[in-house]
Amino acid sequence: MLEINKARAYQLSGTVTLKNILNEAYFIVDSATGKQYDLTEMEYDIVSLIDSGAVFTEVVAQIASEYSAPMEQITADLEEYFASLLNAGIIIES
Repeated sequence: MLEINKARAYQLSGTVTLKNILNEAYFIVDSATGKQYDLTEMEYDIVSLIDSGAVFTEVVAQIASEYSAPMEQITADLEEYFASLLNAGIIIES
């Protein structure tokens, strides 16, 4: 698994577009690969935070304020999710 720099901001890759259709459907489209990634509402919120320039620790804090789960679990889950986004080329380090 890729190591996430928790003090660093990430951003969407230049070929990626985040979509929200009527607050009912959420997805990412990558124009370079033609792939579409369906998102849950929570995943959309996370990617939106990344797109706004939030650093990893700010994303963790925001998600923790909205969901009642142990901070260690939120951090571990978000590290895994960030790594999957990096591996897919959806996000890059700023």
